[in-house]
Amino acid sequence: MTDNALDNAPDSALLTRRDGAVLVLSNNNPGARNALTPGFYAGLTQALHAAACDPAIGAVVLTGEGGHFCSGGDLRQLVHRRELPIAERRQRLELLHNLVRALRDCPKPVIMAVEGAAAGAGLSLALAGSSAPLQFNFSSLIYYSSQQCIAPGVWRDDGMGGGQAHLCFTLLSALT
Repeated sequence: MTDNALDNAPDSALLTRRDGAVLVLSNNNPGARNALTPGFYAGLTQALHAAACDPAIGAVVLTGEGGHFCSGGDLRQLVHRRELPIAERRQRLELLHNLVRALRDCPKPVIMAVEGAAAGAGLSLALAGSSAPLQFNFSSLIYYSSQQCIAPGVWRDDGMGGGQAHLCFTLLSALT
């Protein structure tokens, strides 16, 4: 049985619903492939803190509406951020860091239901889920770099050209 959550106005950046002991949180910006918004940062951080304190919630699932997980930062907002003072830009970047910390620190398992794009900061969120044994299936993740070795296990694919690199992996383990 699904319990509808509070506060899901059509323009909400974060949709919430309950499915038994599971709290499902959805990035609701499908027109921009679920680009991150200040409302999403605030809503997700608040929802994670509330879930941590609610004994009726056994797990949290984070997903995106409209076939995409998250395309990262909203480029329309990023253009205007260039004009902000450095201190304010750092403060806004810290919002992402705090969100990743909230995901990592949540005492409940946080399962990332990644469908479609997970780019930039969206990929950071996708990889910030629970460290409990979970199954992730990424068909491919593409990083752009001019370096041959980008990170351990990530290599440049000269066949792609333009400094593109591919990372394809599947982590398989039992969900407990």
